[in-house]
Amino acid sequence: MPREILENKRKALKINLDESIYGTFAEIGAGQEVARNFFTAGAASGTIAKTMSAYDMVFSNSIYGAEESGRYVSESRLDKMIQHEFELLSERLTGPKYEGKTFFAFADTVTTLNFNKTNDPHGWLGIRFQLSPGGEPNDIVLDNFSGTGTTPYASSKMGRQYIGIDLVEDYCEYARDRMLRLYKERNR
Repeated sequence: MPREILENKRKALKINLDESIYGTFAEIGAGQEVARNFFTAGAASGTIAKTMSAYDMVFSNSIYGAEESGRYVSESRLDKMIQHEFELLSERLTGPKYEGKTFFAFADTVTTLNFNKTNDPHGWLGIRFQLSPGGEPNDIVLDNFSGTGTTPYASSKMGRQYIGIDLVEDYCEYARDRMLRLYKERNR
């Protein structure tokens, strides 16, 4: 029997129907589509504790704090979002109803091409999740414009799970070689 390849809506529904998964979606900037996919798939009330969307920097700052760098589409902002949202889940969702749940906090911060086409669109996506109820959280960060792999390299040195993507093949090859050198250094 051939394997069924699920489309986004079916994947979201499959997650929504899993009674053990429960969490939060936080999206700032242009990345306002992920939670919508879970809502339109159906049965989202079994999966989604909260969604949060902030397009204005003042709102974002009041929730997550100001960014020293002034950049809101950054790994630093993503880290603050994931940490804040996961802490809220852990603090507020206690008791028998939540004992069998594995919590997650998904966050993204994205900028798209502006009207005048004077910027470079980019984004950061990440998720903190538990593999078992009450278990230690795990993080995965996705940088979809990874370039030469500076951020994956630094994240790897800090012990973080990381996925870096770039459309330019030369960048991908350079980043791969860089990560292989790091791996070899660790395993000497």
